Amino acid sequence: MKKVFQLTLLSLILLAILADFSSQKEAEALINWMNSLNSNSSLLSWNLSNTSSSTPCKWTGITCGEDGSVIEINLPSSGLDGTLSRFDFSAFPNLTSLNLNLNNLVGEIPSGIGNATKLKMLDLSSNNFTNPIPSEIGNLLDLQVLRLYNNSLLKQMPFQLSNLQKLWLLDVGANYLENPDPAQFKGMASITELWLTYNFFTEVPLFVFRCPKLMFLDLSNNIITGQIPMHSFVSLKNLTYLNLTNNQFEGLIPSEIQNLLNLKHLKLGQNKLNGTIPEEIGFLSNLEELELHENLFHGPIPSSIKNLRKLESLNLKNAGLNSSIPDEIGSCISLTYIDMSGNNLTGALPLSMASLTKIRELGISDNHLSGELHPFLLSNWSKLISLQLQMNDLSGTLSPEVGSLHNLTLLFLYQNKFSGLIPLEIGNLLNLENLELSNNFFNGSIPPTIGKLHKLTTLGLASNQLSGVIPSEIGDMESIEVLDLSENKLAGTLPSSITQLANINLLYLSFNNFSGSIPEDFGPILLRNLSFAGNRFSGKLPPGICKGGNLIYLAASENNLEGPIPDSLRNCTKLNRVLLGKNFLSGDITNAFGIYPDLDFIDLGDNQLSGMLSRNWGECKNLGSFSIAVNRVKGNIPPEFGKLPKLQTLDLSDNNLTGNIPLELLSSSSILLKLNLSNNKLSGQVPAEIGELSRLQFLDLSANNLSGPIPKRLGNCQALISLKLAMNKLDGHIPNELGNLVSLQPLLDLSYNSLSGEMIPELGKLTALEVLNLSHNQLSGTIPSALEQLVSLQLVDLSYNKLEGPIVDQEAFLKAPAEALVGNALCGENAYLSPCNGHTLSENHKKNRRWKLMISIFIPLAALIILLVFLGIFIFHRYYKVDQDDKSVSEYNSFFTWNHWKKVEFKDIRIATENFSDKYCIGEGGQGSVYKAVLPSGEIFAVKRLHQDEEMKLSKSQMKNFMSEIQALTNIRHRNIVKMCGFSRLDRSMFFTYEFVERGSLEKLLQDDEKAKILTWDIRLTIIKGLANALSYLHHDCTPSIVHRDISGNNVLLDDEFEPKICDFGVARLLTDGEATLTAPVGSYGYTAPELAFTMKVTEKCDVYSFGIVALQLLAGKYPHELLSCLESRNFDKQLIDVLDTRIDSPAGSTVQLLVLVASLALKCIDKDPKCRPTMQQVSGEVLSYARWSITAPLNFITLQNLLDM
Repeated sequence: MKKVFQLTLLSLILLAILADFSSQKEAEALINWMNSLNSNSSLLSWNLSNTSSSTPCKWTGITCGEDGSVIEINLPSSGLDGTLSRFDFSAFPNLTSLNLNLNNLVGEIPSGIGNATKLKMLDLSSNNFTNPIPSEIGNLLDLQVLRLYNNSLLKQMPFQLSNLQKLWLLDVGANYLENPDPAQFKGMASITELWLTYNFFTEVPLFVFRCPKLMFLDLSNNIITGQIPMHSFVSLKNLTYLNLTNNQFEGLIPSEIQNLLNLKHLKLGQNKLNGTIPEEIGFLSNLEELELHENLFHGPIPSSIKNLRKLESLNLKNAGLNSSIPDEIGSCISLTYIDMSGNNLTGALPLSMASLTKIRELGISDNHLSGELHPFLLSNWSKLISLQLQMNDLSGTLSPEVGSLHNLTLLFLYQNKFSGLIPLEIGNLLNLENLELSNNFFNGSIPPTIGKLHKLTTLGLASNQLSGVIPSEIGDMESIEVLDLSENKLAGTLPSSITQLANINLLYLSFNNFSGSIPEDFGPILLRNLSFAGNRFSGKLPPGICKGGNLIYLAASENNLEGPIPDSLRNCTKLNRVLLGKNFLSGDITNAFGIYPDLDFIDLGDNQLSGMLSRNWGECKNLGSFSIAVNRVKGNIPPEFGKLPKLQTLDLSDNNLTGNIPLELLSSSSILLKLNLSNNKLSGQVPAEIGELSRLQFLDLSANNLSGPIPKRLGNCQALISLKLAMNKLDGHIPNELGNLVSLQPLLDLSYNSLSGEMIPELGKLTALEVLNLSHNQLSGTIPSALEQLVSLQLVDLSYNKLEGPIVDQEAFLKAPAEALVGNALCGENAYLSPCNGHTLSENHKKNRRWKLMISIFIPLAALIILLVFLGIFIFHRYYKVDQDDKSVSEYNSFFTWNHWKKVEFKDIRIATENFSDKYCIGEGGQGSVYKAVLPSGEIFAVKRLHQDEEMKLSKSQMKNFMSEIQALTNIRHRNIVKMCGFSRLDRSMFFTYEFVERGSLEKLLQDDEKAKILTWDIRLTIIKGLANALSYLHHDCTPSIVHRDISGNNVLLDDEFEPKICDFGVARLLTDGEATLTAPVGSYGYTAPELAFTMKVTEKCDVYSFGIVALQLLAGKYPHELLSCLESRNFDKQLIDVLDTRIDSPAGSTVQLLVLVASLALKCIDKDPKCRPTMQQVSGEVLSYARWSITAPLNFITLQNLLDM
C-alpha cells in the first residue's frame, strides 16, 4: 500500500511538472507572437516577469482548462496589427476556440494552423489576410464554426474544406474566392449555414446541393450567370433562407420554386431575370421576406400573392412591372415593408391596402399611379414611419387624415399632381423629420402649424403655387437643416424669425416674389447652400452671410441688391459656386475677395463693381468659370489667370480694362473653351500665342483698341465655333489659315477694322458657318467662287469695302439686303445689284493671280524639305524614347484588368502605338487622348489615356473598391455601348482599352457633306433608338446607375452598320469616386443641361437633356442653333420641315411617323425644368412602341407648337 501511495504521489508530481512545463511553453508562444505584432497595446497583461506564475490563464483574452492549458483565445476588436507568421499553433494542443475577428492582421493564414486539431471554433474574419485558404485547415476535423469573412483571400476554395464534416457554419464571404473543384469538393453532412457572398463564383458550387441539412444559403454579390438551377435547389428540403442577390442570373424564375415549402426568405434581386413573376410564388406560404427588385420582369404582380399571409417584407423595386397593383395585396396582412418604386405601375392605390394595418414603410415612388391618396388608407396606416409616393401622377388634395400618422418620420409626395391647400393637420406629425411636397400644384399659404414640427430636418415645398408670406412660426423649427421654398409665388419680406434657424445648412428661396431687404443679422453658422436668386430683394447682402465660413453655394443673382460685396465672403474659403450677377452691387473689388481653393464657378456680371482684378484669383486652382462682365473694372488683366489649370470660361467683357492681352493666358496647357474680352480698352496686337488654345470654342475680342495683323496661328484653334474680332484697329490681310477653322458655326465677325487685300478662297472651307461679317474694312478684288461652298451660310455682310465683280451663287449672297452689300462695286443676281456686264479682271488682279501661282509652287517645296528634316529627328527621338521607356517600365507590361476573348498584354499596346506617339492619336477630349492600336494579329483597339495631376495613391481598401468598379465596367454588355476591354496604369496616367469602332464619331460624319448624305432618315432614327436604349440601360439597368455626364456627337461612335455606340461611359464616376456633385465643369459646350449653371447636382436628367440635343442635331444635320433660338424666342410657329437636314431627301411613309415622334420626345428632353423631362426608360419605350402612335397632319404642316403639344 505504501508503494502504491508513493507511485501515485510521484505521478501527481510528474503531471504537475508536465502541466507547468506545458503552460510555460504556451505562455512563451503567446509572448513570442505578441512581440512580433506592430501594435499590441491591448495585451499589456501578457507579461512573464510581472507574475508569480508562468501560466497565461489570467491574461487578457485567454481561457484555460482544468489542467491549466489554454483552450480559448478570444481577442476580437483588440487593435492587433501584424501577422500570424510567428503564431505557433502546435504549442496549443488543447485549443478549441480562436477568435481574432475585427483586427488588422495581414499576410497569409499559416499552414501550421492545421496543427490545432482540437479547434471547434475559428474566427479570423474582418482582417486583411491574403493568398489562398491553406488546405491544412482541412485537418481540423472537430471544427464546427469557421468564419473567414471580409478578408482578401484568393483563388479556389480548397477541396480539403469538405473534410470538415462536423462543420455547421461556414462563412467565407467578402473575399476573392473562386469556384472549388467540383470533382473533389464533397458534400458537407452537418452544414446548416453557408455564407459565400461577395466573391468571384461564376456558378452555384455543386457541393451546395449535397448538404442535406442546409437551412441558410447566401450566394449574393458574385458573378454567377445562366438560369437559376432550381431543379437542384429543390433537393434542399430544409432551406429557409436563399439569397442570390446581385448576380447575373437570367431567364425565368422556375416554377419548381413552389417545392421549397420551408422558405422564409427569398432574395433574387439585382439580376437579369425576365418574364413574369410566376403564380407559383404563392405556394410559399411560409415566406416572410421576398426580394425580386432590379430585374427585367414585365407584366403584373401575381394575384397568388394573397396566399402570403406571413409575408412581412416585399421588395419589387425597379423590377419592370407594368400593371396595376392587385387588390389581393390587401390579403398580405403581415406586411410591414413594401418597396415597389421604379416600375410602370398604373391605376389607383387599391382600397384593399387599408387592411395592411401593420405597414411601417411604404414606397411606391417613380411609377405612374393616378387617382387620389384616399383618406381611408391614411386612417388605417397608423403605424407608418415612412411613406414615399413621389414621382407619380397622384392628384386631388392631401386630406386632413394625414395628421393621424403620428409615427411618421418621412413623407415624400413630391413630383405628383396634388393640389389644394397643405392641411393644417400636417402640424400634428410631431415625429416628422423629412417632408417633401415639391413639384405639385399646392396653393394657398404655408400653414403656420408647420412651426410645431420641432424634429423636422428637411422641408421641401419647391415648385408649387404657394402664395402669401413665410409664416413667422418657421423660426420655431429648431432642427431644420434643409429648407427649399424656391419656384413658388411667395411674396412679402422675410420674417425676422428666419435668423433663428441655427442648424440650417441649405436655404433656397429662389424664383419667388420676395421683396424688401434680407435681415442684416442673417448668417447661420452651419449654412452651406444659399439661394436668393430671381426675386426682388433690395438693400445690401448681410455682412455676416458667411459668418460660419461653411458656405459652399451662394446664389443671389437677378435681384435689386446694392452695396458692396460682404466682408465675410473674403474668408469664406469653402466656396464652390457664386452667382451674384444682374444686381446693382457696387464698390471696389480689388481686395473684396480672398483665395478659394474649391471655387469652381463665379458670376459677378451685370453689376456696378469697380476697382481692379486681384492677382489672388490665380490662386483659386479649381476655378473653371469666371465672369465679371458688364461692370466698371479697370486696370490690366492679371497674368495670374494663366495659372488656373481648370479654367474653361473667362468673361471680362464690358469693362474698362487696359493694357495688352497677357501671354500667360495663352498657354498650350490651357483648357479654355470660352474667352470674352470684348468692349474694353485693350491695346497692342492679338498675340500669336493665341494659337496655343487648341480647345477654344468661343473667342470675342471685339470693341477694343487692338492693332496689327490677325495672327496666322489663330488658324490652329480648330475647335473654334464663334470668332469675333470686330471694332478694333486690325490691319493687313486676312490670313489663309482662317480657312482651317472648319468648326466655325454661328459667327465669324471681322467687321470695323482696316483689313486689306483680297477675300481668301479658304473661307469656302467653313461649311458650317451661318453668319459672315467682313463689313467696314478695305478688302478689294472679287469674291472667291469657293464661297459657293458655304452651304450653311444664312447671313453675309460685306458692306463698305472695295470689292468688285460678281457675287457668288450662294443663297445668302443672292438674298442679302442692300445694306449688306453697299459701298462696293459688286454685281450679280441680287435684287439690289446691277447685272454683271461680262467685264474682265483688272490687270492688278491678274498679277495677283500669277503671284499666287508662284507661291503655291514654292511654299509646298520648302515645306517638304523642312518636313523631311523634322521627320529624321522625330524617328531618332521616337526609337530612342521607346527603348528607354521599355527598360524603365517593364513592370507595367500587363493589364490590371482584362476582359476580352483574346489575351493581350499591355506591352503589345505600347509597341503598337510606339509608346503612345502622337501619330497614333485619333482624338482628344477633356480627360485625355485616344490612340488607335493595331496589333500584329490584326486586332484593333482604341486606348484612352487619362492624365493625372499627381500620382494616384490609394489605400488597400480604396484600390479594392476601384478595381471592383473597373471590373464591373468591363462586364457591361450592350450593343450600343462601346465595350471596355481592359485597364492599366503607367506613371501618372491611367489607360482604358476599348473596342475600336470603325466609322468614328457622329459629329465628324455630320460635318462631312458627302458622308452625311449616307445617313438616311432610317439610319438616323435607328441611331436615336440605339442611343435611347443605351442610356436607358446605363440609368435603369446598371447598379448603381451610371450617369454619363458628357453625351455629345463626339461621344457617339458608329460601326460599319451605322449602329451607334456610346463611349466614355462610367469614366467620370471612376475619377470622382462616385460623387454626383460638380467640382469642375462637365460635359461639352452646348450639350450640358442648363440647371448645371445653378445647381451642383449631376443626375440622369442631365443625360436626358444632352440626348435631346444630339437627337435634334441628327434631325437638323448640325447643332440645332436655329431651333433652340426659336424655342428661346417662343417662335413656336416654325415648321418642323424647315429645320430638317436638307442634304438628304425629305422623309416619307412610316418614317415620317417615327421622325415626328422623335422630334416631339427630343423637345421634351430639353425642357429647362429637369423634372419635366422624361426618363430615358420612357423615351426608349416610346420609340420602340411608335407603331401605336399616329399623326394626322402632313409633315409640311407640323410646327414646333404641334410637337410641344403632342
